[in-house]
Amino acid sequence: MREFLLSIVNPERTVLEERVVHVRLPGSEGYFGVMAGHMPFFAQLQYGVGEYRRADGVTRKFTVLGGFAEVLPDRTIVLADGAELADEIDPDRARVALRRALEMLSQPLSEEELEEARLAVERAKARLRAIGEQV
Repeated sequence: MREFLLSIVNPERTVLEERVVHVRLPGSEGYFGVMAGHMPFFAQLQYGVGEYRRADGVTRKFTVLGGFAEVLPDRTIVLADGAELADEIDPDRARVALRRALEMLSQPLSEEELEEARLAVERAKARLRAIGEQV
């Protein structure tokens, strides 16, 4: 299989820049896959788990917390509002974050606070899914 460059960038840093043969991303219209030579397009991303596969068969997961992806025939650039590799995620911290966010939802909140709590739940769930936990 042909390789292409995958770049994942969040506002703080470049999370990943690696040659891959396939990437799967959580688009606003659902998950989509990309391989080398793909037709160019631009997609909005939602909270979820991304996955890429290298030519040696190694597959890795990462979180995507919104943003955009630019797909070109020789590269895919993920400009994420937040992103992290699965092996960077602390499972205990993610579980605590989910528990706290769910507790927040059980309290009276303004519309803005409610949206913040919902996003916190989605962030925590994405992190836990990226490390293979069922939520």
